[in-house]
Amino acid sequence: ELISVLKKNNIGFIAYTYSEPLIHYEYVRDCAVLAGKAGIKNVLVTNGYLMNKPAEELLEYIDAANIDLKSFSDEYYKTVLKGSLPEVRDFIKMTYEKKVHLEVTTLVVPEDNDSTGEMKSITNFIADISPDIPCHLSAYYPNFKYDRSSTDPAVLKKLVKIAEERLKYVYMGNILSDNNTRCFTCGKTIIERYGYSVKSKIQKSGICPECGSVIPVITE
Repeated sequence: ELISVLKKNNIGFIAYTYSEPLIHYEYVRDCAVLAGKAGIKNVLVTNGYLMNKPAEELLEYIDAANIDLKSFSDEYYKTVLKGSLPEVRDFIKMTYEKKVHLEVTTLVVPEDNDSTGEMKSITNFIADISPDIPCHLSAYYPNFKYDRSSTDPAVLKKLVKIAEERLKYVYMGNILSDNNTRCFTCGKTIIERYGYSVKSKIQKSGICPECGSVIPVITE
């Protein structure tokens, strides 16, 4: 019934996101299978904490994914997040290998993961998979039961510069900034963004209209 409603209203994709969708793994998988058969694309927004076997099964039906890489410290994952870094790293690698459009997000939390060394480790991990993977560095704001100050915009900008040393597409999140996409080859603006408004100049073939370089996006 849900798929019929989506098709009737010309909805082209489903995003599985807040709260963590992998908590409801079977539901997400079943919906993704039905959506895929109906020609609806599936987008997964997740913390990436999933074992290899179910991850491999689910990724067969996912078209795009944004995966959180919250730190590059296994100790931080264990003690603060109550998770495990190796499984998240494996899921990120598997997502790319399955040719799912992949983007990675790191929430930059003061005193936790905002050091230069931490950012270099995260950047190197992503770049070693592919420098084309878009990376989002998001500002943190104080929230319930976690006592940290807001992310300093100057620190966030510094970390963006570090990430840009090896990654082609780096963006700042949760903060007012220029998040346009520029072709890495010719420097021309190819996607303009303002809030939730997006204007793309990329051709359906996924290439830059100025120089013909391939851009890592889903165009349809």
